[in-house]
Amino acid sequence: LGIFDVLELESREDYRIFIPDGLNETFTAKEYYKAIKSRSRYDYYCLRLLMSLGLIERTEKNKNGYVYKII
Repeated sequence: LGIFDVLELESREDYRIFIPDGLNETFTAKEYYKAIKSRSRYDYYCLRLLMSLGLIERTEKNKNGYVYKII
């Protein structure tokens, strides 16, 4: 593996690239991981980053985890 390109993110809206197309307006972490075709601890950090930027929010907790909503 290696670095192929550098991505400059200048505004909050630039971070929307981490919300994959085709993801429902409300989703679970499991659905997010499936949409991005990855499952590592860094993917959880991405969800946390999107929440701290105000691009997604936790809406409720179901039996298997949290439900998130795209804002």
